[in-house]
Amino acid sequence: MFQNIPILHPKCLDMQVVSVAVGSTNPVKLSAALCGIQKSLSYSEVEEDSVRVVCEGHDVPSDVPDQPIGDDETKRGAINRARNAYFAHKQKFAEEPTYSVGMEGGVALVGDSQLNNPMECFAWIAIYNGEDLGVSRTASFNLPNVIRDLIMDEGMELGDADDQGTVINECSIHWHMV
Repeated sequence: MFQNIPILHPKCLDMQVVSVAVGSTNPVKLSAALCGIQKSLSYSEVEEDSVRVVCEGHDVPSDVPDQPIGDDETKRGAINRARNAYFAHKQKFAEEPTYSVGMEGGVALVGDSQLNNPMECFAWIAIYNGEDLGVSRTASFNLPNVIRDLIMDEGMELGDADDQGTVINECSIHWHMV
């Protein structure tokens, strides 16, 4: 009858809980948010053993197109997800999270239009605490032309274009975007 009730170690009762609202229910993004917050706390003056980080995913809108194109649109999507997750958490739990995190992947055409219009992919990450907002852009890398064409000509999202591009590529090496 009580087999599903978690037993907390007495040490856990004295821990500070850092609640993190993530603007996605994607397990990879939840894990990334958890690892990132844990890592940032390890650099602070807080004793690692005294803090427990709890992430909660929220299915919130980015208020940008499904496949953001360009830095401005992608950054805006990450900020919107962070803010929307913050307020979704507050509404669901009747308390503010310590932090909220929004992550948005985007693409952009780069270089000279006469040089075959290479396209790069990247992400923006936003962290919000109810007052302050921090944003950062990841590194980027160029996409294969077949992926670029599926995004630009067919209007596909990067993940779908990646899946389709792998099939079209028909090469013995299978590749996928990170």
